[in-house]
Amino acid sequence: MSRQNESSKGLVWGLVIALVAVLGLYGGGAYYYSQHFLPRTQVSATKVSNMNLEEADKKVSEKIAGQTIDVKEGDKEVAQLPIDSLGLPIESQTALKKMLDEQNQWAWPLAFFTDRQLQGKYVDGDLDGATIDKIMNQLGIDNSQRKESENARLENSSDQGFTVVDSVQGNQISADALQDLFNKNIDNGNYQVNLADAYIQPTLKEDDPSLQSKIKKLDDIKGSKLVLKVDGKEHQIPEEEIASWLYIDDQGEPAVDMDQVNVYLQGLNQEISGLLTSHDFQSTMAGVVTVQPGTYGWYIDRSKAADEVAQAALKGKDTVIEPSIAGSGYGQDNFFGQDYVEVDMINQKMFIYLNGELQLSTDIVSGHDMTPTNPGAFAVNNMQSPSVLRGYDPKTGNKYASPVSYWVPFDYVGQGIHDANWQPVFGGGWYHQNGSNGCINVQPSVMPTVYSLVHVGMPVVVFN
Repeated sequence: MSRQNESSKGLVWGLVIALVAVLGLYGGGAYYYSQHFLPRTQVSATKVSNMNLEEADKKVSEKIAGQTIDVKEGDKEVAQLPIDSLGLPIESQTALKKMLDEQNQWAWPLAFFTDRQLQGKYVDGDLDGATIDKIMNQLGIDNSQRKESENARLENSSDQGFTVVDSVQGNQISADALQDLFNKNIDNGNYQVNLADAYIQPTLKEDDPSLQSKIKKLDDIKGSKLVLKVDGKEHQIPEEEIASWLYIDDQGEPAVDMDQVNVYLQGLNQEISGLLTSHDFQSTMAGVVTVQPGTYGWYIDRSKAADEVAQAALKGKDTVIEPSIAGSGYGQDNFFGQDYVEVDMINQKMFIYLNGELQLSTDIVSGHDMTPTNPGAFAVNNMQSPSVLRGYDPKTGNKYASPVSYWVPFDYVGQGIHDANWQPVFGGGWYHQNGSNGCINVQPSVMPTVYSLVHVGMPVVVFN
């Protein structure tokens, strides 16, 4: 029993001593790894196992100082930029101390069986805009030679209407995005930069719901019934005409091409305006005659009406509008009104009406066969007494200056009514060989009465 007891006591003491030794070793290891990196530890691919802070800092700093930033564009290698060329101080100790403080020194035995890869920020500060500009210049980045990104847009075609055209990714590089990319990667210890990650992005993609909303609005505009009421008649603008006006402006909103609206109104004026169309006229002696367009008449005032039409169209609702009208004769029953001068070149007569009543009838001499009077609907545009008529006589090839007592011009090419004391005969066929250069010659004794009856703006109806 005595020997067994002694043997048992020896075993116990052996276990105690072994346990103390193990605990001492474990505690010593924990203490050691409170100031040293654990086994199998790498910091940014640099082995720092069992190194203290100063040793690790020296080794990592040397590694970072020789590190380069690998610059790619897509899969293509572009350049390698040395870290120390960026002008940023290398400061790894703070990051390493944080790693050392955060490691679990009590788990040091397990560290022998597990690799640890640590990353940290070892470069102090951020790259500024000037440095990024320098880097872009160094890399040969010239956005003027690169493709610009294109936003998704709406395209108008005659067969499909408005459809979405997909955005296009360009390869121009945003300096701000590149600056953020460099700084973010350096902060994370990632020394790779892909220029494609800094491409300027389209700001409007094809899946943006606003595009479909705009298509609906454009379809509403295109499908609306837009009617112009002019001189008591209605003229509906064709749907395809309205569709051809529409586009999306720089703010991304539906808009109307004002040039196209002007072209349409110009064409409509050619068809319906009083100024640009011929008119039936009940003459004094020749019955109903057709009077050609001249300088008198009304027309759609495109300077105002184009905007009126565009605004009505953009509402996308059925609308009847009366566009702005300019000129003379609009809304009058017989177009010329009740006060007018009638020049009948068929009968070589001139008549003046006031309030629909004949005030004067007189013989005239109109233009020579070589220089005939232009027919048309005109209006008195000036009155002078006396005056000197100057011009060129193609019949003689000479210039002339003819004093007259009264001058009443009615167009803008020199035609007018005046006294002509050089004419011995008025009326009949005298004008064929002895007519004027286009003016209406009146007997000197009659011209004062003519002058007293007419006024500026009064229609002058000339026909043959």
